[in-house]
Amino acid sequence: KKQQGDEMYLTELLIEMTNNPSLSLTPNSVEALVLGKLNAGNVGGAITLIQDIYNQHGVLPPSSTHLDVLEHALGHEYVHEAKRHIWFLEQIKQQWRSSDEYMKAHTNSAYTKNWDWKRLHDQVVKGVIHNPKLSRDGIKHLFQFFGETLTDDSFL
Repeated sequence: KKQQGDEMYLTELLIEMTNNPSLSLTPNSVEALVLGKLNAGNVGGAITLIQDIYNQHGVLPPSSTHLDVLEHALGHEYVHEAKRHIWFLEQIKQQWRSSDEYMKAHTNSAYTKNWDWKRLHDQVVKGVIHNPKLSRDGIKHLFQFFGETLTDDSFL
C-alpha cells in the first residue's frame, strides 16, 4: 500500500523513470519526488535528491519547490540544510552564467535530448535565477521570517 511520502516507492519510481528510455524526468516529476521527501519529513533527502538529479540529469524542479525546501528546512530549524541548499542554488547561478559549460556537462542526458535547449534554459533562468524570492535579498528575508540571520558570506 502506497502512502503519502512513501520514500521507498519514490525511490522505485525514480529508478523506473531513469532506467526507461521512453520516460524522461521533467521539472514537474522532480517536484513530485521532492515534495514526497518533504511530506515524509526528510528535508536533507529532498535537498540531496535535487542535487543528484540536477548533477546526473540536468533537471531542476520549479522555483516554488526550492522555496518549499527552504521553508521546510527553516521551519524544522535545519538551518544548516537551508544553507546547503542556498549554496547549491548559488552554484547553479554561477554555472548558468556560462551556458556552454552546462551544455558540455549535460549534452548526453535524456533531458537535453528530449527537450528543446531554449526551453530548458528559460525554465531554469526565469524560474530559479531570476525569481526575486530566490535572490540574495529574498532568501535573507525568508531567513529573517524564521528568526535566523543570513550574512553575505553565506553565499558564494
